[in-house]
Amino acid sequence: MRKSVFSKLLMSMALIFISLTYMGIPARAADGELDVSFDTDGIVTTNIGGNRDFGSSVAIQADGKILFAGSSNASGTSDFVLVRYNINGSLDTSFDTDGIASTDIGAEEALNSVVIQPDGKILVTGYTGAGSIYDLALLRYNINGSLDTSFDTDGIVTTDISTDDDGRSVAVQPDGKILVAGYSNASSNFDFVLLRYNANGSLDTSFDTDGIATTNIGAGDFGYSLVVLPDGKILVAGYSNAGGTYDFALLRYNANGSLDTSFDTDGIVTTNVSDYDDGRSVAIQPDGKILVAGYSNAGVIYDFALLRYNANGSLDTSFDTDGIAITNVSSDEGAYSLAVQPDGKILVAGNINSGGDYDFSLIRYDSTLLGATLTVSTATSSSASITFMVTANGAIDCSTLSTTAGVDFTIAGITAITSITQTSPTECTISATSSALADGVAVTSTLTAASSFSVGFTNGNSRTTISGSPQSVTVTVPATMAPNTIVPVAPSLPATGSNSSTVAILALVLLIAGFVLANRRRIAK
Repeated sequence: MRKSVFSKLLMSMALIFISLTYMGIPARAADGELDVSFDTDGIVTTNIGGNRDFGSSVAIQADGKILFAGSSNASGTSDFVLVRYNINGSLDTSFDTDGIASTDIGAEEALNSVVIQPDGKILVTGYTGAGSIYDLALLRYNINGSLDTSFDTDGIVTTDISTDDDGRSVAVQPDGKILVAGYSNASSNFDFVLLRYNANGSLDTSFDTDGIATTNIGAGDFGYSLVVLPDGKILVAGYSNAGGTYDFALLRYNANGSLDTSFDTDGIVTTNVSDYDDGRSVAIQPDGKILVAGYSNAGVIYDFALLRYNANGSLDTSFDTDGIAITNVSSDEGAYSLAVQPDGKILVAGNINSGGDYDFSLIRYDSTLLGATLTVSTATSSSASITFMVTANGAIDCSTLSTTAGVDFTIAGITAITSITQTSPTECTISATSSALADGVAVTSTLTAASSFSVGFTNGNSRTTISGSPQSVTVTVPATMAPNTIVPVAPSLPATGSNSSTVAILALVLLIAGFVLANRRRIAK
């Protein structure tokens, strides 16, 4: 099954816009205006030579140069195309002499995803074939644009799984092994496929015994995006036809290719929003929550859809009350890519139908992530004042928090929560008194957001109460020495009670007097 030319064009441009914005390459200024330092107007178009040039994925090199993967029919048939631009938008002529690397392996080809290895080499995945027979393709280029012949001898790996195979997303594990997610048509039904290759391009047989994990959920299953988690587990997002409707699908695999049964009991989460739901991109927030972007059809109108899941696969009801944010901009729209900014805000890119014409669309959402820090003032012998700060990306209403221990916060080593103050539109400062023991013994004071912790966020003129992730911050307060503690000045003169100092002084005086008297007697003789 091949996607329409127009949808691929829209997806490619959406990916360019979101990647350039998120990665800091000058495509848009901070206020959303086009950046005229990028090819004079913020827009670059490149004619490869044919009448059908399509871009599908973009990646940014460490030096800021921009890689763009797709296809072109300049040779008469659709070929793999990889283009590299300088940071100012001009073609980088050090890349395959003209900035454009085209690869024809004799059939119809297209690239869907590009990623850069830590060593600078470039991996791309897609498909190759003709008619109704397509194989999954994985290619590796050197940094100068030539094919890497150390990768399966010619830089090109094709994998035949069934009659129609397509690689939609590629990622590199920390150990250098390569993951590709997509779909394959087996027994007239499309299934999710996840493949793992060794660094030399061979299939890794330690991964699901043959290097290929195939997962069937319903009558048609399509994987479009993957991400490798810090613990080595793998998330794949797409959609599935289960019971006559297409639903968002999110799968989590263990590092060995088996489904992770700790994720919604079977490793598979499907979410029905409407008659036709399609997940196209997945990303992980810093707190481990999972974002999936795509589109949803309620009737005949497609809307942007952004879903957030907890790490266990359940919908995060603190996100737009049910874990699902649906955004209608015009009569027909959809999201194809997403990214999380360093400040936690979420960018979603796609297209909208405005008056019969499709336009690019870029939407930014507040993620309402909560953070926490704890500071401590100078400690005394009995207590110390501590400050617990809760921050968020959206406007926060601190009056919704309670100073009563056990309601919003639990305490340990803390005498009381004394006040909650609105210190900025996005920050609450919680002051508390920390207990401290005498005689120089330190105390650990902990102020933790309770499991039922909630705080109001202001969005426009309305306030929505959302649940925050539990935050626990611990501080160790060194207690000063108790004021009545006495340390002996001369350890060689042991104390003998409360008047020991006086007795010692009297003994010293008598000793000196005896010495003087003895000397006088010697002189008299």
